Parts: sequence; C-alpha cells; structure tokens
Amino acid sequence: MTPVDEETAGSGAAAHDEVDVDFAMVLSDVSSYRSSKAKRFLRSMWLFGPSQVRDVEVALEQLRGALEREGFHTTRAKDHMGAGRDILLLLSGTDARLRREHYREQLDAWVQTRTATRAGGEFEPKEVDEPRRTFSSARRIALLQPPLDELLPQLQRSVLRGGDLLALSQVFPLHDRRFTTQLLVHLSRHVFLQAQMLHQLRNEYGEKVAFYFGFRTFHQRWLRLPALLGVLLALATRLTEGTGSSLPRYLTPLFGLSISLWGATMLEAWRLQSNELAALWGVEHLREAEVHMHMHMHMHMHMQMHMHACS
Repeated sequence: MTPVDEETAGSGAAAHDEVDVDFAMVLSDVSSYRSSKAKRFLRSMWLFGPSQVRDVEVALEQLRGALEREGFHTTRAKDHMGAGRDILLLLSGTDARLRREHYREQLDAWVQTRTATRAGGEFEPKEVDEPRRTFSSARRIALLQPPLDELLPQLQRSVLRGGDLLALSQVFPLHDRRFTTQLLVHLSRHVFLQAQMLHQLRNEYGEKVAFYFGFRTFHQRWLRLPALLGVLLALATRLTEGTGSSLPRYLTPLFGLSISLWGATMLEAWRLQSNELAALWGVEHLREAEVHMHMHMHMHMHMQMHMHACS
C-alpha cells in the first residue's frame, strides 16, 4: 500500500488506499534549475507573459485544484527520499466524472452502431449509481484514460507553464500487484490460460486485454492439430527418403489444403467464441476490428510461415 501524507492531502483527497487509486502522476521539482530561474526572471519582466507563482507548494496546490475541478481527486504520497525532487500524486476519478465518461462511451457506441447498420432504436443509456464501487479498477482506468490524456497538455500550458517550477515526468495507471503476481504464477503452472483466470483478467485489465489473451489461448489450443500434421508429414518424408516413394509429393499439397481448411474453421470458431465472450461481458458494442485485430495479425503471420515452409 502506498503511504499518504494526510497533511498535504487537500480538499476532496481523503485517504485512498492503493486499490482505490486509478493513476499515479510523477512531478519533478525544477525550481533550482538554471533554465527555470531564467524563465521566471524573464516572466517577472513581462517578456514572456505575466509573472507566476514562485513557490513550488503553491504551484502544486494550483495543479491539484485544476485536477479537482476536472473530476480527479488528488492525494500526495509521502517522500521517502528525504530531499528528493520527485513529487508523487495519486489520482482517482470522481463518481461524477465516471458517470460522464460512461455516458459518453455509450453514446459513441450507439452512434457507431447506427452508422454501421443504418438502424437502431432510441438512445437509452444505462445509469450507474456508484461507479467507483460498481466498476472494476480496469474499467475505471479505461474510462478515465482518454479525458486525462486530453487534460495533460492543457495543464502543461496553463498551470505548469512549460515547467517553470514543476515538470511533469510521467503519468501511468495502477493495478493490483497481488493479482499481477497471481497471473504470473498461473501462467507458469498451466500450459493454457484457464477460463476462470481469463474472467479475472478481464475484471482487472478490461475487455480488450482479455480478448487478446483469450485469442492467444484459443489460437494455441488450435495449433496442436497443424503441429501434429506437420510432424507426421516430416516423419513420412524422412522415412521415405531415398526409397523413391512419391508419397511426400502427394502429402505436401494435402497438407497445404488442410491448413487452409483449418484456418477457415478456426476463424469461424473464434468468431462464435468471441461473440459469446462479448455477450457474457456485456460489450457487444465493441467494433469487430477492435475485437479481432490481434486475431488477423496472428493468422496472417501464421499463414505466411506455412507458405514459406511449403515453398
């Protein structure tokens, strides 16, 4: 758990534990840099705009206030490095911000559906009373990442003023370390990802990541058949080598034909399974290109490898 400095936690930043935090923002104190001092000196003479605050703590409070107005609670973590120049802010989206982004996501999905099918009923959004309690950590991060990415350049221009006192180092989402360890242990003990772990992974990292791991597992299971056929073809070729048998000449085209049929069958089977997962997870609005992007990429690479092997 990340320790929190309660004295520096401003309004609306009451004690978040690690599980309830969505993002971490790392800021660097550059007030003692020569370039920063030169900028502040020039601004004090109105050469590059009005003079700004000259205290790092005041600039930090202005940044936190701007984030609060945009729907992000902020909590400042304790500095264990003593005189370190890095400042860590923990961000968590408010219920109001999550409702707004959830509504926007549903509206975008409805518009995409009407555009693609040229049909559809009236827009009926689903209301969520307590988004922070209802949505998983991965779900909240997926909703809050786009608006936060749009907000950061504005903060750079308006609040941070190009790094006069504080410079934004990085912003990254936080996940449950215990689940990450559990996932690594599961992958090291099982050949294939089990269904229960796939659903847990979806709850932590979101549907798109779960679809990626779901297809990788599905693809690996289906690869057992062409692998077996390839081994049999290699054995037949080796055993008939030097005997003048024409068996490999007939088996190789049949192997290529079987791979084509296998690929078409696997694509159809994955389409059915992905539709089942989408219905189970309630994400039927995901576009087909998003759901099957990794599938087509891996299938294209797989077919190229077989074509090269047969040539």
